[in-house]
Amino acid sequence: SDFVNVFWNAAMSCVGELGAAKASIWIVKDLWDQKQQKGVIKCSHRFVERIRLILSLIGRIGDQRVIVNVLGISGTLNSAKAKIMSMRGLDSYA
Repeated sequence: SDFVNVFWNAAMSCVGELGAAKASIWIVKDLWDQKQQKGVIKCSHRFVERIRLILSLIGRIGDQRVIVNVLGISGTLNSAKAKIMSMRGLDSYA
């Protein structure tokens, strides 16, 4: 929920309410993996680069400094589930 609040604050300052509505932004809560710290954000294909910009503006969640990485872009939620959510986390490379 902290990420959601920070994301929406960044979205409002970057694209505003009208831009966010046109982008059809949806943070898919069912596709959040707490252990790997990965999730899926759905948006209109015309706003992908703006969503990437919004994510790059996030540098802190609460007292914790963070870096948000885009692991991939998919055309459908099913494809995102198959490709992005099944990717290994960074800790698996240690």
